[in-house]
Amino acid sequence: MSLIIQENISLKKHNTFSLNVIASQFVEINNKRDFKNLFLHRNLLYEKLLFLGSGSNLLFTGDYLGCVVKINNKGIEIIETKNDTVLVKAFGIVTGK
Repeated sequence: MSLIIQENISLKKHNTFSLNVIASQFVEINNKRDFKNLFLHRNLLYEKLLFLGSGSNLLFTGDYLGCVVKINNKGIEIIETKNDTVLVKAFGIVTGK
């Protein structure tokens, strides 16, 4: 199954404060293949990505002008934090920002 990138999606059910903010784009990741395909997807219009787990560690102050990537399975580990960079291991794949 290919990734389905939705536009103008409410994040109300994806954050513990139940704030009705809108994500310009929204995609759900269910497995390693989805994660890899995310970076190959031609319809991903925004470079700005927000990776979202359970939504309990953030507070939206307004709509998100980018793509929210909802990760539906476990297995995320922070490998290293340095200055404004975080190295994350997700699904056995290491990526950084």
